[in-house]
Order: sequence, then C-alpha cells, then structure tokens
Amino acid sequence: MKQKNIAIALALIMLLMPVFTFAMNKILFSRFNKLPLGLFEADLPLMSFMQLTKNFTGESFRYGFYLNFFGKRYSTNTMGFRVPEVTLSKDLIIFSGDSTIFGAGLNDEETVPYLTGKGFADKYDVVNTGIPGKAIPHNLLTLINFIEIANTNNIKIKYFINWIHGTDFNYERTLDDIRNRALKSNLTWKQELKARFPFLAEVWWAMRMHGGLGGPALTTTKTLFLERKKFDFKVSYPGPRLPYNEIYLKRNEEYFNWLQNLCAENNIVLLNVVHAPKYQDIVSHDGESEQIERILKKSNAEHIIKTKNIYWQKPEMLPYIAREDNDFAHFSKRGAKIVADHLISIIQIMEDNDLSRRKS
Repeated sequence: MKQKNIAIALALIMLLMPVFTFAMNKILFSRFNKLPLGLFEADLPLMSFMQLTKNFTGESFRYGFYLNFFGKRYSTNTMGFRVPEVTLSKDLIIFSGDSTIFGAGLNDEETVPYLTGKGFADKYDVVNTGIPGKAIPHNLLTLINFIEIANTNNIKIKYFINWIHGTDFNYERTLDDIRNRALKSNLTWKQELKARFPFLAEVWWAMRMHGGLGGPALTTTKTLFLERKKFDFKVSYPGPRLPYNEIYLKRNEEYFNWLQNLCAENNIVLLNVVHAPKYQDIVSHDGESEQIERILKKSNAEHIIKTKNIYWQKPEMLPYIAREDNDFAHFSKRGAKIVADHLISIIQIMEDNDLSRRKS
C-alpha cells in the first residue's frame, strides 16, 4: 500500500511539474526574459515577425552572479520598429534582420543601427527594422514596403543592410505565408484558431520552441546560474557545416535574387552582412559564414561583409564579443560598437568615392 501511494505521488508530481514551472515562468521568471512583455503585441499571436508594438517603452531584467543586477531598455518608434525615430524627411539607411540587428540584450542607444546612425545623423535617417525571428523573405518584404514608403515621401533608400546568418537559407515559410500573417488575412483554420485564442497559442508556442511547458522556466533558471566559459579563440580547421534542405535553399535563393534585383532597379546599395552566431564559426578557417558567402557569390552578390572578419581585425576584443551569457549570436555592447564602426567606415568610403566620381 505504501509503495502504491509513493507511485501515485510521483505520478502527480510528474503531471503537475510542467504546470508549476510554466506558472513560475509567467509569474516570476518572466521578469528575467531577454525582451520585455508587450513588445510583440502587434505581431501576436501569429508572429509574422514584421512589426513590433508601436510607441513601446519597457525594461528587461536579468541576474548573473558575475554581473549583478541590471536592466536593458527597449523602445519602439511610431512605425513599430526599434528606435531611433524615422522622420521620412531624409534619405534612408535601412537595417533588416533578426534579433541581432534588433539589439536583443542591448539598450536602445547601444544597437548597431543606432550607433551607425550617429555617424550619419545630418544626412540620413537610419531605420532599425530588425525583429527577432526575421529571415531572408522578411528582409525582402521589408524592402518592398520601404520602397513604397520612400516613393510616397519623395525620398530615397541609399543603403539596405541585409543581415544574414546560417539558417536563413533553410527558412521554411513562404513569402505569401509571411505576408498573410502580417496582414492577418487568408489565414488557415489553424491560424484562425490562434488569432481567436491567443493565450492557448502562446502556450503551444512555448511547448514547441522551449521544450515543453517547463522549458522556459528551466532555460531561464540555467541562465541565472550560468558561468562564463573560457574561450581560447584559436583558429581551427575544418569549420562547421550546415545541411541544407534543397527546396528551402532554392526558394530562399530566389528571394535573395529578387531582393538584389529590387536594389539594382532602385539604385540602392545593397550591403550583405553574414553574421557568425557561433563560437565554432568565428574561430574556423572555413565555416558556416564561408558557406553562406559561397551561396551569395553564386548569385553574383557584391559587398559581402562577414562579422567574423570584423572581429579578427581587433583580436584583442574577441573575448568581449559575446554577451554575458556566452551568447555569440547577439552582441555585447563592445561587439555592437566594433561592427557599427566598421559599417560607418565602409559607407563613408562609398560616400567619398561617389563624391569623387561626381566631381570628375
């Protein structure tokens, strides 16, 4: 009888633990989320990753034994993108990409687009359209939308920074699916259910993306007690390789070619930044970044910039590139500054060359 009661008690604990950890995550651990609650309300529950909540300001807090307690400020502008504000009175430099360009883990004034914009404040509006989860088709839709905005306001898009990393060419959603999600139209019955029951959609998303109902709490708990690893930053060979789904690869190559052609037709300078989100890629002689570079060159892409090459120009800064939680996918404050300074120098050289051609 005693063994039966123990078995029943263990079974109840196993059943209730996911519910308990999910509740703890919503009540307690949500304070330690990378991004503040409410930032994605404009794009929930379907999550097209095309727009954030407009005119939003919030802070996200996190704790680490080696960094004490600190907060990060996140603000959006009237267009539903992260600050700075866009006046639409000057020509544009547009950054389009995922959470790295958005600036997850950085204050408003520490992101790559914000820092780059300070270098051209008198000449250009810099637009940070980075949103966590964006990929190549999202960047294409962003370009299409902003070409229309620029034409309507009689301004030009001078530079389009197309932020890419390894898995972008494996992205599985189609352009039509993303567009329908963004417009909340032509939805499937599953998508309509998500729109009607947003809380259940959020629970389902947590189960799929974070390893079950207890995933978010357990992941956050692990991060709370994470210790900084020791990285030696010695170049290795061969580097990591990404397996590609041929269907997704071909489709995303078509989207990239479309994006590239739109830039050419509208006299937009396209800068393709290949981001190294993993330590193994940063230290490899020929890794995921080079794999992406070859795909881009196959489409005759120009102006390919690899973040790993930017890092290695100042190897003394390599230990400070990763964020405090050993996350190389997202920038530390120092890492963002290095990349922004590099992009400013590249754009400035292009500006000077353009000026010289005009004078001659």
